[in-house]
Amino acid sequence: RSTRPLACGVLADFNARFGKEPRNPKDMHRPLAVHENLDGAMCRKEVRKLSQTLTLRYDKVLFILDPTADAKRLAGQKVIVCDYPDGRLEVMHEGITLPYTTFDKLRSVQRTEIVENKRLDDVLA
Repeated sequence: RSTRPLACGVLADFNARFGKEPRNPKDMHRPLAVHENLDGAMCRKEVRKLSQTLTLRYDKVLFILDPTADAKRLAGQKVIVCDYPDGRLEVMHEGITLPYTTFDKLRSVQRTEIVENKRLDDVLA
């Protein structure tokens, strides 16, 4: 079920009651320059220590860094995990993004079929 229509209705009601016309109708917003990056300001940053095996844990997920020259040099040091609002995650050190793979224990555990005790020997065989 989507809440978007409800949010649009609430926003329209709020603007009708509290909205004001600007004194100056000129739009003073400026476009972002090429060198300006808002992604870094909009992400949640957390510091993690990189293990000697190039792994770290964040949000119950194990991050395994690719064994690049940069990553090997950082073993045992602190890195920053950037969690963006759109769901992306980056592992960074001094502005350099480090490639990684993830291993999620919670998602990798598969539930098996529940069987009766009488049939257990057949299932395990």
